[in-house]
Amino acid sequence: MKNYVIKDIDYADLINQEKMKLSQFKNQCKLEKRYRIKRKEKVMDKRREIRYSIIEYLDNTISKEDCILEIEVNGKIIAKSIDISMSGIGFEIIDVEQEQIETIQNNDNFFIKIYFAKEVVIIDAKKVWSAVMKENDKDVLKGGLSFSVISTEDRLKLLKYIEDIREKL
Repeated sequence: MKNYVIKDIDYADLINQEKMKLSQFKNQCKLEKRYRIKRKEKVMDKRREIRYSIIEYLDNTISKEDCILEIEVNGKIIAKSIDISMSGIGFEIIDVEQEQIETIQNNDNFFIKIYFAKEVVIIDAKKVWSAVMKENDKDVLKGGLSFSVISTEDRLKLLKYIEDIREKL
């Protein structure tokens, strides 16, 4: 029969070491939580591509009417384009009606047309997010769409438009 020897263990010291590790872990979690909160303040930081502000571009060059987003679902909904990339677009509808809110929030896929610089781009898009907010006592629907299907010709038009924005900003 074998004899097993149990070494002298200072349990008080072991407990203190574990408490120190736990304290360090809690501090690390607090730092990570602060970091995540700061990142949430950024707008849509999970995007795959850089989006360019259409508003800043239009303020510098052409009239705001030259970049309009038309969403076709149960009729046409006209929205203001906020930002754009090769993979998606941000939009807002100011003074939105309840029927339009329900239409946008109840559907995930949309057929859209983007009118800019006397060009039209036709795209099949998927809703990424939407939210209704109050601004100046008016309901404003804001949202983001990712592009699902876009023709090669329209992709080239879109690329040219984004390049124009990139050069001006």
